[in-house]
Amino acid sequence: METPREQGHAQRNQQERPVAVVTGGAGGIGTAICRALAREGMRVVVGYNKSVDAARALVESLPGEGHAALSAPVTDSTALLLSQEQLARATVFAMC
Repeated sequence: METPREQGHAQRNQQERPVAVVTGGAGGIGTAICRALAREGMRVVVGYNKSVDAARALVESLPGEGHAALSAPVTDSTALLLSQEQLARATVFAMC
């Protein structure tokens, strides 16, 4: 069992990992990109438009922790603005 200090260290390491946002990440080439980025140690945000179930399933299957699914229809600028805080932390941004 981890001590509180070890848990805090693990949490800081988790937050310091680079973040990749992949729009269209729930299908086709986007899924392959998400998997590759997760294998490289990045936290991956799987952006989806209508494929919420596929996005959530992908997040659960990715190696590592800290991944998330985000409703981000790229045709809806309002939705993207609402996600601006999450997107601002991205190291990699891929549109698929």
